Amino acid sequence: MRVRKFFLLVLWALLCASTAAAAAEASKRVVTDVLLATVGNETISAEQLQIEAQIIARTGVWFAFEKPPAAITEQNVFEETMSRVLLYQTARKMGFGDVAATDVDDAVTAFRETFGDDNAYRAWLTKYQIADDAMPVGGAEQAEYYPLKRHFLRQMVIDQYLDKKITMQVKLGLDEYLTQNRARLQREHPQADNDELGRVAHRELFVQQLRELVADLRKHAKVVILSDRVKM
Repeated sequence: MRVRKFFLLVLWALLCASTAAAAAEASKRVVTDVLLATVGNETISAEQLQIEAQIIARTGVWFAFEKPPAAITEQNVFEETMSRVLLYQTARKMGFGDVAATDVDDAVTAFRETFGDDNAYRAWLTKYQIADDAMPVGGAEQAEYYPLKRHFLRQMVIDQYLDKKITMQVKLGLDEYLTQNRARLQREHPQADNDELGRVAHRELFVQQLRELVADLRKHAKVVILSDRVKM
């Protein structure tokens, strides 16, 4: 009987210690996360930037920069995240947002496959506290994890908006841009035929229009910086 009581006491102590450790870890996450800015009615936190940096580093999709930065810093991830928030908010105001759930699932699946190994992917999800519904890793705590679907859903809404907002402008201005820049493009791409030069010019003009749009949105945005860790 004494042995059983001793065993129960040890078990209870271990349970309490485990619960306390979990609570401490949760508390640590709350304490260490820092609100960096508000953009309209949304907030941007340090934890969010860390997660977005990990996702964007693997996808290579940037809206705020012509080319991916040579080194990913908190500041350039902040600028990218702020640009994404502004583009998404504008897209929603313009009525965009009808994205099929299967399309989002397909994007998440394609992203998952870039890891090549389920164990590596699970470890990544756990480390950065990111939730993928098809591969749960956090138990009950996963409800507090950052939903991976959110990133790709918002990116698709932005793509819808840009396709209507910029693609038509690019088509209208492509011939003039190509005429003005043909000599430079031929120097930079000596092996390219006319079709390839047209595609290069299209990409350049699209990026130029996108950067102008982002700059304009940032100029008129209601952004409040809450930490000296980032700047406009």
